[in-house]
Amino acid sequence: MDIYGDHSVCCSKTGDRITRHNRLRNLIFKIADIGLLSPEMEKLGLLGETDRSRRRPGDVSIKNWTLRRGLAIDVAVICPVAPSHLNTPDPCESYALHQKTERYAPAFVHSDYDFAPVVFETSGAVNKEGDQTFKERGTHPHGVCSPLLGAFLLLCSRLCCATDFEP
Repeated sequence: MDIYGDHSVCCSKTGDRITRHNRLRNLIFKIADIGLLSPEMEKLGLLGETDRSRRRPGDVSIKNWTLRRGLAIDVAVICPVAPSHLNTPDPCESYALHQKTERYAPAFVHSDYDFAPVVFETSGAVNKEGDQTFKERGTHPHGVCSPLLGAFLLLCSRLCCATDFEP
């Protein structure tokens, strides 16, 4: 532990943030699967056949989210007290905008999917769009999920992010 007490949540050498990311991705996938939404994990080709970059900006994708559009959820975990975020008033919002939305959203314009960046802080906070993704989009258009499931997913995600909790 360092003198500020933040080493354990910010250290990128031990892989804790990647472990948290994978735990959150797996949780979202598992709940979507339980909800019979036929999710796919890190699907290639989300951006269409013309995209040759082989990027996979959707950690969890749900092809039949609405009648004509799928949903690609891109998960990220950041440390709010890392030097790169210390002078940022809203680290989750800033990271979601600059590292996710600006980077990937334009490519989704001509795809069959909507893009939803979900950025967690290691403290458990989540960006506004991520919060909306779980609360509003937690109600599947075909009635498979419920707002309660969305709230449950948000709670479990925050627990996964802040601890070693696995549902």
